[in-house]
Amino acid sequence: MDDLEELQKILDILDISEHHNNILNSNETVIENGKIIALDLNKKGINRLPRDLFSNLPNLVRLNLRMNSISKLSDGPFDHLPNLSHLKLDHNRLYHIPERLFVENKLLTQVNLGSNQIEGIKSKTFVPCRQLEILDISNNRIRKLPKDLFDVPKKLLWLNISRNYLKELPREIFEGLGKLKILELQINRIIKLPVGLFDDLTELFALYLQHNNIGSVPSKIFDNLTNLLALDLKYNEIAEIHVEIFSNMEKLMELNLENNTISLLPDNIFSNLSRVDRLSLSDNLLFKLPGRLFWSLKDLQLLRLKSNLFTTLPDEIFKKNFQMKDLTLNDNKLVELPASITNLSRLRILNLENNPLPSKWAKYYHKRTAVQEFLLLLKKTS
Repeated sequence: MDDLEELQKILDILDISEHHNNILNSNETVIENGKIIALDLNKKGINRLPRDLFSNLPNLVRLNLRMNSISKLSDGPFDHLPNLSHLKLDHNRLYHIPERLFVENKLLTQVNLGSNQIEGIKSKTFVPCRQLEILDISNNRIRKLPKDLFDVPKKLLWLNISRNYLKELPREIFEGLGKLKILELQINRIIKLPVGLFDDLTELFALYLQHNNIGSVPSKIFDNLTNLLALDLKYNEIAEIHVEIFSNMEKLMELNLENNTISLLPDNIFSNLSRVDRLSLSDNLLFKLPGRLFWSLKDLQLLRLKSNLFTTLPDEIFKKNFQMKDLTLNDNKLVELPASITNLSRLRILNLENNPLPSKWAKYYHKRTAVQEFLLLLKKTS
């Protein structure tokens, strides 16, 4: 039986024969020399995957099963697919992943299990997947992960665990993932980060921890993240930050700390972050800042300070930020502006709304135009 006949048999078993032409004409279905290399079964109303369903399509490399109604998987729907490298099972109704699901899929490089109803994943599930590079288990109902879940797939580059119900993570869970570039942990319920959690992630570029319940951050937690470019900690419950917490992040370019409960920042907390060009400290409880806080941020272009408790800022605070283009200071209690703001010759966006500033400049507080005109007037009258 050739692959096209086998495909018709599969469609008959799944009771979706009416989609035959649509499947063959899909851009994601690829047939080479009569062999099906890629198969698009996206959004076809499939609700089950019998054992050995695809066993007579041994050349299959890519399989798209996303946006169906699959609620349960047998132990072997992907058995006899030795060449399978890309599998999409996201946006189904899966609540359980059999531990032997991928036992014969040793060449898998990308697996998407996101947007299901999975409550847990057993420790040996990904043991066969030594080539795995991208794994998405986001938007499920996972409350706990075994500490050895990623012991075997050491080639992971992108790991997405966001939008689950995780409250804590085992300290050892990311051990050995030295090639990981992107780690998404946002929109969980994480309360604390155990010391050593990120120690092996020396090649990490981006770490997303926003929208959790993190109350404190250990001072050494990011020490080994020397290649990090983006760190997002917004929408947590962080009240204090240790002065050395970012000391090894010399390549960092984007840092977001907004919507926490930070009231004070140490003088030298940003001293090693000379490459940061985007910094957000909005929606905290900051009421004063050290005068030289931003001096080391020579590349800073965007600074968000809105919705804090400032009445004044040190005159020298922006003295070294010559690249600044976007400054947000709205919704504070500012009664005057720092003298160094007039040195921001590249500033194009300045938001000063909802501050008790002198009324004579009121027409400029609500504008995003004529910023340099306003700064020139301030300079003349200072």
